[in-house]
Amino acid sequence: MRNLSHNGAMLEFPEPMLPAGEFDFCIVGKGESRHARLIWRDGPRFGVVTDSAAVNPVVSLETERLIRKLKADRAALASRLGDGREPA
Repeated sequence: MRNLSHNGAMLEFPEPMLPAGEFDFCIVGKGESRHARLIWRDGPRFGVVTDSAAVNPVVSLETERLIRKLKADRAALASRLGDGREPA
């Protein structure tokens, strides 16, 4: 990535390639992903427009597993309470 703004980016690849007209890309250093639409191409460089509302956090596999385990633990605790209430 050569530059990034809230609504666009310039991407550069080692060799010329043709990405799909629309695609998602991950910004590892920022921990987010964005949906992009190709607007120009010059050899290995691409200009894309991004939907700033579509910025999504990137969640690691380990974090996703932990979230699922915590949700299951919470549901098990709620069923042990027996009254159907969600634990606080």
